[in-house]
Amino acid sequence: MAFKHFKTFQAVLCVLGIVLLTWIIVKIGPLQILENFQTLSWRLLLIIALASISYMFHTLGWLQYFKANNKDISFWKLFKIKIAGEATNTLTPLSFVGGDPVRAILLHNSDPSLGSGASVVVDRTVYVISTILLITLGLIIGFMRLSIPSEIRMTLLFIIILLIVGLYLLIHHQRGGFFISMLNLAKKMRIKKDFTEKTLEKCHALDTSIKTFYMSNKRRFLLSIFLQFLGRLEGVLEVFLLSYFLGIPMDFWTAFFLTALFPLLNFAFGIIPGNVGVLEGATGIAFHLLKLGMADGVTLQLCRRIRSVFWILVGLIIMARHDQD
Repeated sequence: MAFKHFKTFQAVLCVLGIVLLTWIIVKIGPLQILENFQTLSWRLLLIIALASISYMFHTLGWLQYFKANNKDISFWKLFKIKIAGEATNTLTPLSFVGGDPVRAILLHNSDPSLGSGASVVVDRTVYVISTILLITLGLIIGFMRLSIPSEIRMTLLFIIILLIVGLYLLIHHQRGGFFISMLNLAKKMRIKKDFTEKTLEKCHALDTSIKTFYMSNKRRFLLSIFLQFLGRLEGVLEVFLLSYFLGIPMDFWTAFFLTALFPLLNFAFGIIPGNVGVLEGATGIAFHLLKLGMADGVTLQLCRRIRSVFWILVGLIIMARHDQD
């Protein structure tokens, strides 16, 4: 019953998000946004295609776990599973909590011997680490190089400190045993009182596999972080190119700062499906604070949303074909 109420609440938020997005477009002027899209023209296809580079780097980062464990899987199979998982992440209110099990299932169905659960947990951890690094660097750039009101600068400094502490806790927690920690948490929250010996053994085996990757394969671990970070940097290139195509006077550092804001907004408003309306409004406000056109900010985010919808459809097609196989 509680889940049903949550789904209803989420649907209401989605409708409110659409209303907010409509209001923003009407307030700014649909003709101005349409003119921006006409300026962008066919170059929007380049932005959509550019996202494939990000998926490739993220897949290469994930692939390091399998290489470290001498497990054979093709890059393209992993690439397709990655796209399918990220599509589910975007469509579910719990983000990667919904998409990562899909990746684990698709991977297990491909080859049960690959250790799908551990690989997905490691990949998500490395992805989060690379995201925290991107956000931290982006906020530092904003703090040091951009003309931002003093109140916002202090907020940025506070967030930077929180991110550094969070990064340390994340790595420490993973080394301590992720799955066993989750079982202990389930007990404390009284979700389940006891677990079978078989479940405990599986969780211990998964935790051992994860810790081995971190402790005994540091080169692969650091390479994985680097590759995932490169995948994240594609977002900076996307924002920079969009601004260039739209004729927005934006330098690389401003593009980096804006790119760092997007994952923060996704996290803060993750309960709203796709952050509809919220991201457009927040991007418009950010552009206004940076003395750029608000309409340009909304247009830029709408372009990013079109790119996202395209890759969601690709992910759903991959899952549909997998089910048929």
